[in-house]
Amino acid sequence: MHCGSPSSDENSSSVLHEIKSLAERGRYSNEMKRRLIRSTEVAWKYLEALKNKQLSWSVYSPISGS
Repeated sequence: MHCGSPSSDENSSSVLHEIKSLAERGRYSNEMKRRLIRSTEVAWKYLEALKNKQLSWSVYSPISGS
């Protein structure tokens, strides 16, 4: 059992696992599954950047690898 609040990485991993599971259970094309997972990853990075006040439009942005 985990004590305390989960870390951001744990939350991200849990959310992505759930999205992947939903995508696999749904009757989506492989392209739609890929897009769903990718858009979730990008949205999560934006959320984390906003929460950490690190959002920047430079090459050093937390979402720069997108």
